[in-house]
Amino acid sequence: MMNNPLVSIILTTLNAAPFLRESIDSCLSQTYPHFELIVVDGNSTDGTLDIVATYTDPRIHLIHQANNAGKLPGALNLGLSHARGEYLTWMQADSIYHPRAIEIMLSHLIDHPEIGQVYADFWQIDAAGAVQKIIKQREPEEFLKAKGDPAGVCFLIRRQVREVVGEHDIDTYPTQDSDYRWRIAKHFRSLHIHQPLFYWRLHPHSLTGQYSWVALARNDVKIRVKLGLLAPSQINSELAEFDIAYAFEKYWEQQFDVVPGLIWSGIKRRPGYIRNRGVVAIFLRSLLRVNFSKKKVTT
Repeated sequence: MMNNPLVSIILTTLNAAPFLRESIDSCLSQTYPHFELIVVDGNSTDGTLDIVATYTDPRIHLIHQANNAGKLPGALNLGLSHARGEYLTWMQADSIYHPRAIEIMLSHLIDHPEIGQVYADFWQIDAAGAVQKIIKQREPEEFLKAKGDPAGVCFLIRRQVREVVGEHDIDTYPTQDSDYRWRIAKHFRSLHIHQPLFYWRLHPHSLTGQYSWVALARNDVKIRVKLGLLAPSQINSELAEFDIAYAFEKYWEQQFDVVPGLIWSGIKRRPGYIRNRGVVAIFLRSLLRVNFSKKKVTT
């Protein structure tokens, strides 16, 4: 590749020992070798730092994030402030790159100088690394209408994008990626690479695993309003949609105690749901189940 431009990979860690070595090795195994790997550790106590210390590759640089200040967006800001590359990307310490990921993404950016960001599909894997499915991403023209992170976890941007868009907003945690993608889309064009180049691990201790999808969706609503992508008059309608969808999910999981509250919240926000027979049905059935359970306990 002409001129061999430097790529900066920011790898954020916080008590990531179970998966960290596999993640680092996936970076060091890239077919495109001209990169720096900046590991930002948020004060780990589980042996993470001991693992990093076993590596002697000069491309690896360790930075300490005192007391996990600013959480994940703070770690990204810290790592990117030290990045020297012409091209930038970031990942968490439980995920894995395909060996050609950086090479393929970089070649697309070099071949398309009008593009500010490239992004690829990815595999979702479980804690043991078994592939569960391929996550196919939206097309760029859908970005500003998307309700969640439109580009996903495998991407590469030009340094100019960071300079224009600025730092991550720590107040958008834990959906800072959604915020950043929408901000990029307001200034730059993106290109979708229609092949998986990344293994994204979903497990109980991952950031996504710690939050329900509805909590993340609600946070994204606040971000979209702040960015002018969602009118204030639309807020209640969207939140109601999430409440009702989550109520149905909990109903089928037989967590009947939370269903009535979710349904009531959705109806207050969007009264039209009172005419939906399915919504009314799970509301009444859940109330009956909850009351029946309470009677069994008291007797």
